[in-house]
Amino acid sequence: MIKQIADYQLIAELKRGRHATVYRAFEKKRSRFVLLKVLQATDDGTRVRFEKEAAYLTKLEHENLVRVLQYGETQLPSGKSCPFLALEFIEGQTLAELMHGRKLPPDLVIYLTREIISALAVAHGHNIVHRDVKPQNILIDSEGRVKVTDFGLAAAIGSFDEKGEIAGTPQYMSPEQARGEAVTPTSDLFSVGVLMYEMLTAISPFDGETMVDRIYRVTHETPAALGNVLGPKLARLATLVHRLLEKKPEQRCPNAEFVLQELAACEAELQQRAEASDLNRFLAEGEQYQPKAIAAASSARPQSRAQHWHYVALASLLLTVLTGAWQLTRLRGGSAPGNSDNVAKQSTVLTLAPRAQIRQDSSSFFERELQAARPLSAERMRDTAALRPTAAMPAAQEQKPEPVEAPPLLSTENASPALGYLHLACLPVAYAVWHGDTLGRVDIEPATFALPAGKQILTLHNPRFPTVQRVLELTAADTLHLSVSLWENVALLKVNVQPWAEVFVDSVPYGKTPLREIMLTPGTHTLTFSHPERETFVMKRAFIAGSKDTLNIELRRE
Repeated sequence: MIKQIADYQLIAELKRGRHATVYRAFEKKRSRFVLLKVLQATDDGTRVRFEKEAAYLTKLEHENLVRVLQYGETQLPSGKSCPFLALEFIEGQTLAELMHGRKLPPDLVIYLTREIISALAVAHGHNIVHRDVKPQNILIDSEGRVKVTDFGLAAAIGSFDEKGEIAGTPQYMSPEQARGEAVTPTSDLFSVGVLMYEMLTAISPFDGETMVDRIYRVTHETPAALGNVLGPKLARLATLVHRLLEKKPEQRCPNAEFVLQELAACEAELQQRAEASDLNRFLAEGEQYQPKAIAAASSARPQSRAQHWHYVALASLLLTVLTGAWQLTRLRGGSAPGNSDNVAKQSTVLTLAPRAQIRQDSSSFFERELQAARPLSAERMRDTAALRPTAAMPAAQEQKPEPVEAPPLLSTENASPALGYLHLACLPVAYAVWHGDTLGRVDIEPATFALPAGKQILTLHNPRFPTVQRVLELTAADTLHLSVSLWENVALLKVNVQPWAEVFVDSVPYGKTPLREIMLTPGTHTLTFSHPERETFVMKRAFIAGSKDTLNIELRRE
């Protein structure tokens, strides 16, 4: 295993992709940690993209961008040439880790967006589009400052992939990017709109079970109106988010500078302005966090009380029109060709196959997490429910299952099978499958499914958890009530290490302590704790489903 590249001692492997590996490394000459991105692929195309990323990053200098420390090439002992990119190492977390399935206070959403937009404005000023703005590429350092990173997919304004490949993360990319068309600065602004929506609601508006689902939703679906949840005080902020999420680039905010002006106006109306110190305070105080008020005189756009309410009323009216247009679109043309939606005010009835009918609140959103292990308050449950559209998921429309012959005991040639009812709830969110039929998304709010009576297998999928299967028997005309907690099928581990360590579980890196609880499958795992100046501590430990363990470790000097 390689221990050294150029002047950098490799400490831990953080990420391994198809083309490059990212390491945490130590530069002894300057006594600092760096993020080292090392190219593995040898084809010319990958090498050109790697060199292009280095060239882009070298051009860009801004406090909200990760700094390039060195781009070089070294000769390995094997004789292989190895290009590498040394970047500033950010001690902290990603935006994805900060959100972790929870809503963020509006003042912090505005602060985070302001910092992200400021970084993108610099890139756009150099004719560069990021093309992969997502929570995992937004870093937050230990002082609450924001850094945009990973320009590996960046491209020149107006460019597109000549091979027709789609570059980016589907649920965060713009519609034109998803179609393989030319990208512009407004493509990045669309991605920022997705981030804002997710920060305000804890729901990723275009997430789905498959990549096809996500691309369909990005290109065809309009997220539920934020005004239903945020209220009139945040009407201007809601309007800004929905404008950023317009399908047509020309209908979005024209540039980053315009977005910064709107954010300042939102702060003025909200009478709150957050900085890095406030984000740090939120991390320390959690639910007890109180936003910092600003004086009306310091507003970016001083307004009289009459002007203030004029703008709020205008924004509320725009939201009402947008919501009505969205509902009309869903009613008149939201379904895939050859299918139709049966839309009701509260619920949707879907027919997935001759064997199953579903009666539930349907949603076009897939939440990565449902507030993790914390119980939901009534207010949060209400907010989540208010965001749910009433039309059927495109996945159910586009991928109609092949007709399957019903089990002999449940049907005859001339009669429909007798139906039983399954009243199902799951924490956190999961996708339910009944005897091969995808029932859809289920969460803490129970959904009722009409299914053929008899004994079948229920499967619950969540990519973060082991798959859960239950053998259930439904009785005709009766309702079976079932609540499932996926947390009961995993073990949680909290580690406290002095002074600190890089943590590996079965050779998979989990990052540097302090860490949130690590979720593990039941069984025996090998835990490794590594520090550049201390002993490497390795242990094996058995974990039981549903358990919560804490390890306190002190690493000795070598």
